[in-house]
Amino acid sequence: MPIIKNILRKGQATFQDLENIDVLKEERGSLVAGNLVSEYFQISRVPAPIPTGKSYFRIAGSDLLKPEVELKTEIVDSENTPIYHFPLFRNPGDTDIRVAMEVYDDIKTGFGKIIILGELNPKKVNVPMEFRDIYNVKFIGTISLDTRVPNIEAIEFFKPPKITVVEDIRPNYEVTTGGSSLSQTISGSALYTPGDGVNVVIQSDGSDDTDSEGNPLP
Repeated sequence: MPIIKNILRKGQATFQDLENIDVLKEERGSLVAGNLVSEYFQISRVPAPIPTGKSYFRIAGSDLLKPEVELKTEIVDSENTPIYHFPLFRNPGDTDIRVAMEVYDDIKTGFGKIIILGELNPKKVNVPMEFRDIYNVKFIGTISLDTRVPNIEAIEFFKPPKITVVEDIRPNYEVTTGGSSLSQTISGSALYTPGDGVNVVIQSDGSDDTDSEGNPLP
């Protein structure tokens, strides 16, 4: 899903520094090799490496997270340059969310990070009072970024595609020539008169003008 470069449409992301937020529980792992087994989050289908253009990964929570709490996410390269990302259309019956990423040529090739914050469910996990009702669990996953490789991500339609066909009737013009054709450039003027054929009247300067068969023109 390559990007059509258009500066007016370039997604902008703000650095949030989620990695340095103090939490009760923290997980770290690598997403370079594929799916990761996490106690709190389900993260899958992370491209390795993530190329320039559009791609996406899947994310879901677990029963250890507090229901109806929106996850906070951040994706950065090795220099903490934020990568624009957003949730995609969710199909009925999906248990996870597709998160689209847009990588531009200002992103540094190398390792980066996906940081995810959530809130633990105090009915499932022992959460001290000072960590309740705030984001208190964090996952930091290592990713691979490479802006040099071609983007071979499949184009997916998250809604049924539609096409509109409109008939456009236009006349066809056929220009035919009759008689002989000129074999050299002459000076003078010409008059084009459309009709059954092409009638050309030439006013020459008296040069030795001949047709394609060598016969002098009148």
